[in-house]
Amino acid sequence: MGEVLKQENYNKTTEIAQTFKDDPIDGWIYPHIFWDIYKRKLALKIQIYDCLREDTYLGLANELCYKNPDKATEIIQIFKEYITDFQAEPDYDVVLENLTIATYTTYYGKDILIKNVNIASGEKLVVNCKNSIMIKDSFVAEKGSEFEFI
Repeated sequence: MGEVLKQENYNKTTEIAQTFKDDPIDGWIYPHIFWDIYKRKLALKIQIYDCLREDTYLGLANELCYKNPDKATEIIQIFKEYITDFQAEPDYDVVLENLTIATYTTYYGKDILIKNVNIASGEKLVVNCKNSIMIKDSFVAEKGSEFEFI
C-alpha cells in the first residue's frame, strides 16, 4: 500500500494504470496483490488496510472477499495470479453438511466445514478443531441448544 500512496502523491492522481514493477520481496511477500486489487477498484484503501491484520494470505483473501462479496471471484483470481499454489479454502478433513444434531455430538478435525446444520433444542454440538472452522449457508442453534468450538 506504500507504493500506492507514493504513486498518488508523486503523480497527484488516484488512478493507477501501470503494472507493479518489482519482484516479490524475499520471494513470498507480494505487494502486487494489493496494487492490483486497488488498481482494479475491487476494494477501497481503508478496506485493504483493515485486512492487513490477517497473518496469512488465505485470511487476507477471505477478509477482503467478506468486505466485497460481489467482487470475491476477481479478488481470489488476483491472489492466484501471484501465488501459484494459493487455495481459496483449505482442504476440509471434516465436512458437516445437511445435518440435524439431535444428541450430544463431538467432532474432531484439522479444518472443518459446517454447512446447513441445525442443532435441536436441548442438544449440544462440540467442534474440536486445530486450524479452521468455516460455517456456510444455514446454521441454526435452536433455543436451548449449545454450540462449542475448541
